[in-house]
Amino acid sequence: MPNVKAILLAVLKGAACLFVRSRLDNVVSPPSTFTPPSVITPTVGRVVWFFPADRAPSDQPLPALVAHVWSDTVVNLAIFDASGNPVPNPPTSVPLLSASSVPPGGGPYCTWMPYQQGQAAKTDALAKQLAARS
Repeated sequence: MPNVKAILLAVLKGAACLFVRSRLDNVVSPPSTFTPPSVITPTVGRVVWFFPADRAPSDQPLPALVAHVWSDTVVNLAIFDASGNPVPNPPTSVPLLSASSVPPGGGPYCTWMPYQQGQAAKTDALAKQLAARS
């Protein structure tokens, strides 16, 4: 049986590396050239960034795993603190915002990581190119 703690640690390290890389390398293009994907469909086990209601603007997002999908825009999460420890009693029915959404005032929310948004945008662009050829 796989070591769950080791798997989660690897996922969290990957999310942290992507966060740092997105800050340093501007993984997501500027708004003038970046076309957000239509919708990324959430599935159980996907990694997202969680922003608590009491978050300061300078705080980094917390890594979270999708635990249950209510819809394309509402999910339940397993959230981890900055030390990699599970957050007890995480909020449920958390809004999952797309790249073009405005964060709600005062409530928690989550977003896709910039890398995931970039990959989805590339997939959408490729699908449009293929459709244009048909």
